[in-house]
Amino acid sequence: MAASDKVLVIHNPIAGHGKSGRLLPLVKERLYRNKTGFEVIVTESRGHAEALAAKADFNGFGVIASMGGDGTFSEVVNGLMSRFDGRFPPHLRVAAIPTGTGNDFLWGSHLPTDWQHWVDVLRNPVTRPVDIFQVNDSTGFQRYAVNCFGIGFDAYVTSRVNELGTGKIGPLGYMVEAFRGLLHFNPARSTVQPAGGPATRCDRMWLFAVTNSEKYGGGMQICPGARFDDGLLSYALLHGVPRRNLVGLILSVRSGKHVGKPGVFIGSATAVSVEAPEGFPCHVDGDTAHVKYPVTVKVLPGVLPFVVGSKSGQRS
Repeated sequence: MAASDKVLVIHNPIAGHGKSGRLLPLVKERLYRNKTGFEVIVTESRGHAEALAAKADFNGFGVIASMGGDGTFSEVVNGLMSRFDGRFPPHLRVAAIPTGTGNDFLWGSHLPTDWQHWVDVLRNPVTRPVDIFQVNDSTGFQRYAVNCFGIGFDAYVTSRVNELGTGKIGPLGYMVEAFRGLLHFNPARSTVQPAGGPATRCDRMWLFAVTNSEKYGGGMQICPGARFDDGLLSYALLHGVPRRNLVGLILSVRSGKHVGKPGVFIGSATAVSVEAPEGFPCHVDGDTAHVKYPVTVKVLPGVLPFVVGSKSGQRS
């Protein structure tokens, strides 16, 4: 095996509420059996995957594989983007071994979510240039989103899931906090300005979300049809809807049937700027972001060399 085929696994042992740690011996055994050269480095705390990706010694490695969930993968990509300023070395590829709770990025991109599949793919990986999003606020804050960015209700729900630990019951945890949020969350006045399009001024904006795949937040289909390789960001805006109508929308969003209902607007653009009140909730890939509005999200087309399959006939 050439050195450039070796895999550096950045492993989050607490992803999936400890499932990832329990799977590590099985992942190693399968990599050995497949004769895939590899090393594993283990994260110790929140943000450590990003730090490792930004500073680890990549000499001799051709694939950097995140082993965990969507949050771990987002950290790894952010670390790599800061390290290479979005210009990856030609030999380097990025992979995901899904051992987390949701794995929405793969699921929403119509890719397998079986960790065994992705370990096998690493024997002979095929990559595709994948888009990611760059998020900036008015103070210079910058972060990269792999799968999703949100302002308003979904950011509020995500923060509650993280604070209360309801994510340990899986996608149901998001639904529980969404229904609780109906009683406590308040919409806000905002302006949404897509690049090249007219601004939408909202007196009561409940939610603005940008997605890179069809699913996030435990399988919610906020933007049906979103693709990670189309050079666009897909967005959804919910405003002007009375609180009493939100229950039906929450129930329908899991199947994508909210599209076309009153107050729901779906669009796409290369960039979108959002103005909202100070403190209005915001998240980047499910992590709460303390931003100062306006916030701008723009697509970076094809910057991520992402492993999507293998040359041996597996999904690509």
